[in-house]
Amino acid sequence: MRAGTRPLLLMALLWALPAAGQTAAGSARAHAPRTAPVVHTRHTYTLARCLELAEQNYPKVAVARAKLADKRAQLWEAHTAPFSDFNVTGGVGLAPTVRGTSVYSPNTDVALTSNMALAWQVGIEGVVPLWTFGKISNVWNAAEAQVKLGQHEVKKAQNEVKLSVRKAYYGVQLARDSLSLLNNATSRIDKYIGHMAKQVANGEGDDIELLKMRMYRAELDARQAEAVKSEASALAGLRFLTGVKNLDVPDKPLGRVHHTLAPLARYLTAARLFRPEINMARAGVVARQAQVRLARARYFPDVGIGLTAKWARAPEVTDQTNPFVLDNGNYLHYGFGLVLRWKLDFLPQTARLA
Repeated sequence: MRAGTRPLLLMALLWALPAAGQTAAGSARAHAPRTAPVVHTRHTYTLARCLELAEQNYPKVAVARAKLADKRAQLWEAHTAPFSDFNVTGGVGLAPTVRGTSVYSPNTDVALTSNMALAWQVGIEGVVPLWTFGKISNVWNAAEAQVKLGQHEVKKAQNEVKLSVRKAYYGVQLARDSLSLLNNATSRIDKYIGHMAKQVANGEGDDIELLKMRMYRAELDARQAEAVKSEASALAGLRFLTGVKNLDVPDKPLGRVHHTLAPLARYLTAARLFRPEINMARAGVVARQAQVRLARARYFPDVGIGLTAKWARAPEVTDQTNPFVLDNGNYLHYGFGLVLRWKLDFLPQTARLA
């Protein structure tokens, strides 16, 4: 080979380094040691293990899971709230001594006297809904759609972190393959520069060609520094994504992906069916439709069974057994019946529905 053509070949090799494949990387690893070794730990993890660790430890995935748990709790609340509309009241206080009947009493109606004793009362009341014109069922539908949205949010966060893990994982391998190629090219160009320097010293070489080769050699040093930086950056990102500080990847060259692309229509169909963003939009539409039906159902009343029970006791107050006499100190009331509740705010409800 003539001396004038070798720098051109080395320059072509230099610009082809970023796109080098598996074969060149493997041969370079076999023939040349690295001049800029990177210190690695003993704990190496495969890509599958890195993906698993990222799903477990990445904060955004944990946030999505926490939001999903919150939505499931809201669904449980929606299922139980309509049947938990009960209130318990109670109290303890002082009551004056009051004796007699509705006809005659030796005491007055003064609330505070010198002779007083404890009195107490407790009660419970509530409504069990029977017919709400769709209010309860639409709340359930909206809450269930919200849970589905939360599930797809978790899937979206997992997909995002998996993509980032793959980029970082293959970035480390690509940087190391580039270092091997650069080391091989450096060792060869160093031998050639030494040979040219001897020829120039003997007056047989070309000074300009020697300077060009040294420029190419400096360019290789710069590319090596870039490769080292890229490896450190990708490895740091991979450790951040997985949550493992001493993580490292196997020191193997990039391999060929054995996958054949299918027709475009198949991927478009799969995206419409399985992409979490599309399913999140579907769940959001279902939830909003349920909310519209809920707003429309609020034009109508709620029908249910009302339950009530109250007990009061004041030992210093005479118990009036006459049913036509109101006795607020001693009584036991309980009962149930059909009740109706109707909020007549039609104009504001029309705006909410719109």
